[in-house]
Amino acid sequence: PVLGLPEDHLGFARGLLERTAVEAVCLTRAEDGCLAVTASEVIEVPGERVSVVDAVGSGDAFSAALIMSLLRGWPLDKAVRFANRVGALMATK
Repeated sequence: PVLGLPEDHLGFARGLLERTAVEAVCLTRAEDGCLAVTASEVIEVPGERVSVVDAVGSGDAFSAALIMSLLRGWPLDKAVRFANRVGALMATK
């Protein structure tokens, strides 16, 4: 296990929340979508069906969209769904 945390995504995210001062953990999972976890929420968004041309940059696009959305005050659920779509869109390019 990485850092002595559980290998399953939810357990890993919860372990990071317990061991660090972060407020949220978000894991991207390529075609399986993403998972965002806070002390009070678990948001699981399925992957978008797209024709992948090149996945390079998809994670960066996801992160940028998530950060922008949160800075604009969007609820986490809306921000994660938007970021998931932006990451998928990037993979089509």
